[in-house]
Amino acid sequence: MNGKSDFSIDSSALIGEAPPSDLVKEIGRVAKGTEGVEGVHDIAVHDYGSQKVITLHAEVRDDMVLEEAHEIADRLDARLMEVTSFPTIVHLDPQGSVPGEVKMRRVLESAFKDEPRIVSYHRVQVLHRSGRDEISLHLIVDSHMSVEESHDMCHRLEGSLGEIHGPCKVIIHFEPCVDDCAVCRIECEKKDGEDLG
Repeated sequence: MNGKSDFSIDSSALIGEAPPSDLVKEIGRVAKGTEGVEGVHDIAVHDYGSQKVITLHAEVRDDMVLEEAHEIADRLDARLMEVTSFPTIVHLDPQGSVPGEVKMRRVLESAFKDEPRIVSYHRVQVLHRSGRDEISLHLIVDSHMSVEESHDMCHRLEGSLGEIHGPCKVIIHFEPCVDDCAVCRIECEKKDGEDLG
């Protein structure tokens, strides 16, 4: 033995890398089909080696009492356990904490129109806070972009989104495009347009 460990951990799996798109679609279908769930977003599957755990945000009526909301979360967890055999951590959000997908897509595309190095985006979440919204998203960008260039882009996009959407805090997570859609596990518009067959 040389004192080095042969044990290693893939930290991207631990923090919830993008699961296969068919699994995400199935989780979304089950969640949306659960009575009382008005919407679902931020689906992740965390791989802890011997066990996988689903986390997601389920939207429920904003006037719902906690007891009823908790029962919905329990039902959703049970349904997903039947389908996937993975336990689920359900974060409950009031309905409307994420605006309509079409409206937000228009806002983002308007802000991104002058940024040719953006390949795609995903995991968009908008939370309504007192006085201003908080927009969080992941951007897939040109893998040759420097940290300085991504920092400058972030500032430009914060300004653009503020002008288009109104007062908001913007949190952008940059991810390099691997330029190999066949192996990439991230859902994106570039991949949707590729012929991978």
